Amino acid sequence: MLSEVRATLQSQPAISTFQNSQLHKLVIDLVFTSPSAHHLYLKCDTDKSDNYNHKSNHFPIIHQILLDIPDPPPTPHHLWDKVDWAAITNDLQHDLQCWTGPHPNHTAIDDSASCLTQII
Repeated sequence: MLSEVRATLQSQPAISTFQNSQLHKLVIDLVFTSPSAHHLYLKCDTDKSDNYNHKSNHFPIIHQILLDIPDPPPTPHHLWDKVDWAAITNDLQHDLQCWTGPHPNHTAIDDSASCLTQII
């Protein structure tokens, strides 16, 4: 099946990803890439240190991927000393009237989050 989709195994041979109760290290997790992503994949490894302790009996699988992430546009400068803070405070007090607490159930939490998102 993997040959049909031309998937490429990226996990390194003999790199253990699991240690059982008898302290035998096994390779039970495999990482594959598609042909369109193969050229972006640099390395697949595991980390047995406590750097990535994710409370699992499997070792963390570390992926190194080549990505060309463009720099974000520059942030415009703000003249904070010229801001009308009284107007902003009044607007926030008005807008926050829809927000109430505490939130006893997931529906109330969702409604509150929606309200705060709209205000922001």
